[in-house]
Amino acid sequence: MAPNMFVMTKAPRVTESDKRPRQSLRLEPDVWRAIDGARKNRAGNVSRNTWITEAILEKIARDESKTGNMTRKDSRDV
Repeated sequence: MAPNMFVMTKAPRVTESDKRPRQSLRLEPDVWRAIDGARKNRAGNVSRNTWITEAILEKIARDESKTGNMTRKDSRDV
């Protein structure tokens, strides 16, 4: 293949989970390193997205337990 040539591949099938809103996250490199370190300490292979989502849901749950307010119906809605 010649340099600077791109191979066209079939687009992946869109699933329900792909329709979730997306958000960019800007963090300092040391925060990314801390996240990656925490991920490596867990059993199995946990993606950054999964780890960050779990951390956010844990924070929401802590805040809700302090205030008694329910701000979400279900973790799948996040």
